[in-house]
Amino acid sequence: MGFLNGLHAQHLSYLAEQLSMGIIISEMPLARRLLELKKGNLDIMVGIQLTKQRQSELVYIEPFYESLSLSFFARVGDYASIKTYQDLEGKRIGVSRHSVYFSPFDADDSLHKVQVSSLEQSVRLLLRGRIDMFINYKNSTLLLVEKMAVKDKIFMASYQPADNITHYVVISDKSQLMSKQTALKSIISSGVKQGDFQRIRNQHYLRTNK
Repeated sequence: MGFLNGLHAQHLSYLAEQLSMGIIISEMPLARRLLELKKGNLDIMVGIQLTKQRQSELVYIEPFYESLSLSFFARVGDYASIKTYQDLEGKRIGVSRHSVYFSPFDADDSLHKVQVSSLEQSVRLLLRGRIDMFINYKNSTLLLVEKMAVKDKIFMASYQPADNITHYVVISDKSQLMSKQTALKSIISSGVKQGDFQRIRNQHYLRTNK
């Protein structure tokens, strides 16, 4: 599914609805979106992880709106043999472009990382033997694997990273939304408490299999 029909677009539409504001969603690569946000040509982004560099350039809205568990997934005959970080060596590992996972994995250039464009592509490449495993968000993957009727073919590896990934809403310091930070904080807090963001994510991945 494209960006305009994707999860981030749905989260942005939810925020706009809660703010009673219109929204125009622009489809562009992540790196360009970040650049345009810093320039003030975009107002808001979602799905952004907290890093020191980005924190100095963007306005993060607290609290984070989701905290997700990362998991490695492998084929049924391989998952049990991946017991430690060292067992990742020699494996072709599907990773999403521009994503940050955990240390030391992100900076480990000795690993064979294969860039994938989507979670569905990761699943299909794994089933075809084009990759040996992939890393993605646990709950989203389990939902999609069940939807694609391949839950008997793909399992979580025995080794799993301990860290969770948190996603934030960020705005440009040149945006009109700077005056709405308090409202955004309240919307995010309520949305988390009510499970709105998780509901949107679950519904998205249950629909994804095209």
